[in-house]
Amino acid sequence: MLQHSHHAFTLRPVTRAALGEAMPAPGRINSSQYAFVEKNGRFYFEINPPSMPKNYQLWPLDFVFGSASTGITFVSMLEGRNVVEMKMSYFPHKHKWGITPGQKFTNPAAAGNLANLVQSRQCLGCHMVAMSKNTFVPRQEFYGVGCESCHGPGRQHIAAVQSGSHDLKMVDLKRLDATGLNTLCGKCHETAKEVGASPFMRKMTYRFQPYGLMKSRCFLESGNRLSCESCHDPHTNASSDMAVYVRACLSCHSGSQIGSPAVRTLGQGKTCPVNPKGNCIPCHMPQRDVLSALNERYGFSMTEHLIGIDRADTSLQ
Repeated sequence: MLQHSHHAFTLRPVTRAALGEAMPAPGRINSSQYAFVEKNGRFYFEINPPSMPKNYQLWPLDFVFGSASTGITFVSMLEGRNVVEMKMSYFPHKHKWGITPGQKFTNPAAAGNLANLVQSRQCLGCHMVAMSKNTFVPRQEFYGVGCESCHGPGRQHIAAVQSGSHDLKMVDLKRLDATGLNTLCGKCHETAKEVGASPFMRKMTYRFQPYGLMKSRCFLESGNRLSCESCHDPHTNASSDMAVYVRACLSCHSGSQIGSPAVRTLGQGKTCPVNPKGNCIPCHMPQRDVLSALNERYGFSMTEHLIGIDRADTSLQ
């Protein structure tokens, strides 16, 4: 099922065939100096600042980051080595463009953020299965997050299975505790190690989910048993059925052992005095605007993963 999930489409070439309905229509972007341009079957990001003709640029677009479940960000490979993340991202479900989160309009002639070689490999590494140490551009068969992204290289594993060896040459992820599983997810979705000392990133407990989860009291008092897998199956898309997440909450906080095997053993938490049988998420994991940590508003939200009692307005913040 993983090959049909959003994970599998986190890196794609900028072609109509690859993007399908997520492909934006060519044209000027929000009446700005930017445009999405098609020429001879190739796509480009145009920068044409008013009264600055010498700053005209036309960047060939190579890849898209993002599955389009929320948005997609266009990338150009500078000299085939460095990732340049374009200034504007596209949100297919809204048919709208917006500034790429984390970027600003301070330089009207800038195409976007330029990553160094180390950063470029990190960016690509979270959107694909693997990349050779001797190359800088991913091979097509490795586009998107696949089995080996989490389970490790599979060649020796396949050989071991075919030979009937008892050593399957692959880590059994079922043996990992919650910290191990959260750290594995956090390679891309971020843990405290990746968030580091940035005061703004530390506030983004909604955007960096393993980091937020592991700071929450639910995790700290779970006996190292509350993991990303307690609520999410990594082989499928995150469920849009709120009842799935309520069951996970009630497996600990209802006074009875219910729910999936992944959460049944979490223990017994306090029963909610407001609503002991449901509607846990809006109060304890409210929606946050993606730029709320910067005291700004972007217009789309993410779910808070620092589980707790939110005494503020639980509407989009």
